[in-house]
Amino acid sequence: ATAHETKLFIRDVESLDVVKAYKNSGTPSKIEWSKDSKFVMCAIYKRGTVQVHSLEDNKWSCKISEGVAGISGAMWAPSCRHLLIVQEFQLKLTIWSLCEKRRWVIQNPKYSDKGIRFSHDAKYLA
Repeated sequence: ATAHETKLFIRDVESLDVVKAYKNSGTPSKIEWSKDSKFVMCAIYKRGTVQVHSLEDNKWSCKISEGVAGISGAMWAPSCRHLLIVQEFQLKLTIWSLCEKRRWVIQNPKYSDKGIRFSHDAKYLA
């Protein structure tokens, strides 16, 4: 996956031909594949949004906005169906479910990236 301005391009590994193209609301600061390679996440820190695109279902996409506080970190959970998003100034960590349209909030995480890890069996978050 590569990005140019607001466009995200998914390329064939061998030929480098564009297989799919998606439009985002801004230039991605971070692009990350889900572990099962069915989704790709584009974190757009300047706009405080995260967009998720499905590679299997062209009609499905998701846009998450954390509001005026902005975003300082975003990552996939091991389930590949949950996103962890940390607001600027570590105000809160929000765990978003892509399946259930639910969220869980952890107030004031210490770090936006290095202090957030899952256990090896993916049952616990520390």
